[in-house]
Amino acid sequence: MLIEEKILNLVKTYRQKLNDQIELRMEDMNYDLNDHYLIYKILGISIQ
Repeated sequence: MLIEEKILNLVKTYRQKLNDQIELRMEDMNYDLNDHYLIYKILGISIQ
C-alpha cells in the first residue's frame, strides 16, 4: 500500500469519526437547557 493510500484511509476514518461526534452533539443540543439565554436577555447582555 502506498503512503498516499494510507493517508487517504486515515483521513476517511477520522472524517467519519468526527462526523459521528458532530451528529451526536447536534442531537444532544436539542436537549440542552438554554435558560441562561433568558437571563442574558433580561440583563441586556449580548450573546455575540
